[in-house]
Amino acid sequence: MNTFSNIKELLKTLSREQALLSEMFEKRKTFSYKYDYALELVEQDESRIKYLVEHGVIRENGNWLELDDQFLQFFEQ
Repeated sequence: MNTFSNIKELLKTLSREQALLSEMFEKRKTFSYKYDYALELVEQDESRIKYLVEHGVIRENGNWLELDDQFLQFFEQ
């Protein structure tokens, strides 16, 4: 897993993917998030999802995505 090199990179990533992360957070308890739905929110750019997975913001589980526990706890607090 890659890490963010600095806080600016982390904040830029969270801001760029705000729509997807907000949607996943809102539906975290009632909805498993399908990869296809996520693609719609990142303008069909799979590299954006891959980047989030590689940096540990989200996890991929087959055709489903979920927020990583560390980020989920951060967002909840």
